[in-house]
Amino acid sequence: MSDSGMSPTVPSAGPASAEPPLKLLIVDDEPAVREVLRLGLQACGLSVMVAGTADAALDLVRANPDIGAVMTDIRMPGRSGIDLLADITTERTDPMALEVVVISGHGSLDQVAAAMRHGAVDFLAKPLRLQDAAAAARRALKRAAARRDRARRDAALNLKLSASQATMEAWDALLTAALQDSGAAAAWSGMMNLLSHELRTPLVPVLGYCELLRDSPADEAAARFCIGEITRGAHGVLSAVERLEVFQRLSDPALKPNRQRQLATALVEQAWQAALDKSAGMQVSLRLESAPGCEWDCDGRMLLSALGELLDNAIAESSNGDAVVVVVRQDVAGSFLSVRRQGKAWSQAVLAAVELTAPMGSHNSLGLSLSLVRRVARLHGGTLLLQNPDGGGALASLTWPAA
Repeated sequence: MSDSGMSPTVPSAGPASAEPPLKLLIVDDEPAVREVLRLGLQACGLSVMVAGTADAALDLVRANPDIGAVMTDIRMPGRSGIDLLADITTERTDPMALEVVVISGHGSLDQVAAAMRHGAVDFLAKPLRLQDAAAAARRALKRAAARRDRARRDAALNLKLSASQATMEAWDALLTAALQDSGAAAAWSGMMNLLSHELRTPLVPVLGYCELLRDSPADEAAARFCIGEITRGAHGVLSAVERLEVFQRLSDPALKPNRQRQLATALVEQAWQAALDKSAGMQVSLRLESAPGCEWDCDGRMLLSALGELLDNAIAESSNGDAVVVVVRQDVAGSFLSVRRQGKAWSQAVLAAVELTAPMGSHNSLGLSLSLVRRVARLHGGTLLLQNPDGGGALASLTWPAA
């Protein structure tokens, strides 16, 4: 590689980073070129290492995780700069991110395409100026530092989310043990565990994201993401509290349904719109199957609560473009409602727990939610049935007799 046309102009180094600066590795088979680049870029405030071959460069990269950028000639004896680029980008993942700038005095579109295909972030053609090399090196080091910082924040977030998952599983284990006992004490213990689970589940990520914002500098996009997750968690807490209030009201031993004739389709459409409003823009459609003028003999307020829980779950487990199928029916034997969604099936724990008399427990607020639905069915003298139908998805059905 020739240093022809390289200007001695030296730009300022700029402000020092709070973190130890990442190093730049220069790779060229010509000692004179390596030296002029090393001295010039060090004068620009960069920390520089040098290597004369691709193999020597790869050894340095493996031994020095603080190398954040490599500036390499393409044509060298033995393995080329493209070969080195392919090895580096394969071995270095985001937690140890490294960016590559390639330089060539014989640049061609094929070389540029090959370099970019293997992950190069910049391509400099000779003759080049020192200030152009310094600018390209700074861009590469900044990009590597940003990738490493993002990987650290993601790792911290995953650690906190793993801790929250472990907390949820611990509460579920306690609840399961409580449900296996008998008597009022076991039922009360199960209820307390369920209440803790319902409130802790949305609070754990709220606290985790707050700590990330407090302890780690975040760019604007990351901050917006964290704030969005905090807001979602806060709404989850509010929903859990509202659900607990409804469940407490339904658990009153003196409560009797105020049964009246209700237009089934009107209740379904009202509950569907409310569920969509809470779904953060999910594009899910409703397929309602009902005989014209179908009326339920029910307490409209109670059925609306049960429908809301089933439809919230159906939308949450669906993907954009999915359809939720709701079937309503009324005949001389009584009333029927089913909600079928796509997505994951009911877990075996939930299928087993629905038969128990104490509140059931599962992730994503399904514990209290299904307990509420089952309570509405039983107040009407009916039952809640959960099934995993052929073809995938999950099905929840309520039946209750005529008054």
